[in-house]
Amino acid sequence: HAITGPTQFAVVSFPTPTRIKFDITLVRDGRDFDVSTYRKVTEGGDDGEFLIEFTAAAYTNTDAVVTTERPSANAWYAGRLFHAGVASERWADIVFFSRIVTQDKDYGQCLQAADPTHPEINALMPDDGGTIQLSNAGSILKLEIMENALVAFATNGIWEITGQGYFAADDIRVRKITNTGAISAIGVISIENGIVYTSTQGLYALSRDERTGQIISQSLSAGTIQTYWNKLSIPQQEHTFLTYDESKQRVWFLFNSSVTNTEYKYDTALILDLRIKAFFKYNFTAQDNCFIFAASSISEATQPDEYRKIKFFIVDGTEIKVADMSDTVFTDFCGDEQIPYLLGGYDNLGDFARRRYSPTIYTYMASTITGYERNAPIGDSSLTMQARWDFA
Repeated sequence: HAITGPTQFAVVSFPTPTRIKFDITLVRDGRDFDVSTYRKVTEGGDDGEFLIEFTAAAYTNTDAVVTTERPSANAWYAGRLFHAGVASERWADIVFFSRIVTQDKDYGQCLQAADPTHPEINALMPDDGGTIQLSNAGSILKLEIMENALVAFATNGIWEITGQGYFAADDIRVRKITNTGAISAIGVISIENGIVYTSTQGLYALSRDERTGQIISQSLSAGTIQTYWNKLSIPQQEHTFLTYDESKQRVWFLFNSSVTNTEYKYDTALILDLRIKAFFKYNFTAQDNCFIFAASSISEATQPDEYRKIKFFIVDGTEIKVADMSDTVFTDFCGDEQIPYLLGGYDNLGDFARRRYSPTIYTYMASTITGYERNAPIGDSSLTMQARWDFA
């Protein structure tokens, strides 16, 4: 039953993982087909159809694209596992999504269940896996959920992935939100009703447009700290770490003030208070063997609105420690004291033609005294005030 002579094959179906069903037609093009590595299966087909079983060596695809890179961005969305951020030219702008996960093996099934080459049974089903290409995305840095959408943060822009009703393999909708891309994965954080991210162009927030209902991007730094952000080098911006204190509605931007020593040694924090739409700054001690390398907001604390929510992770010599701002001793984690200060601005009360004076200034301070010794209180603190004139 050997097949000899010039032969043309057309794939009909894949009955099993090791069998392919062919339509076989003899052709006269002068080419010979070597079937020494194949054998005909006894179950013959109809009208010239044959089932041919391959040995492993016969159907190995030596031209397949193989990479040892793994996805750096992952998210759970619509009952599936999404992967992106493969550092490969072939897969850099591809988002992989699994089948709807009902068992462990589904996590890696980023493909269609039916054979797409089958002439009859080739339909794409809603629960199938697959891929989504975000053209010209550059590198995909992070996948984040925002309400009913999956948002992909890439270097060349931000994309929204949804469906008409819900995401399905046969109902995929992709929309580019903005050309202003993200600069790093650690510079993306979810907040109430949106996402904040860092870019080389500034600090931005994604939110729903009240009129259209679409996700839009708006600058948080324009008109406030844009000049300050622009002075930071690209490595400083890339290593800026974000965390969010939901109890105080404050976004923390941690970075290193040094241009040459920027890798995850944080000594400065810009804090955006979303309630008053204002930034303020903290400075921390940073030594070669004692520094902050990350921060996180815990879900629970003794009181919702307190200073224990944000936890700082610190390298102290050969130890890793966790610190917060609940202590009133006024010494930082490395043992150095940082004197806090506040620079006040002017307020003309809407009338520049009149001079105003402050004959009396009232200060409101929390008591830090925890007890009394014979000659002095314990934990005493004080406030020094100084007039300032801006000659510029």
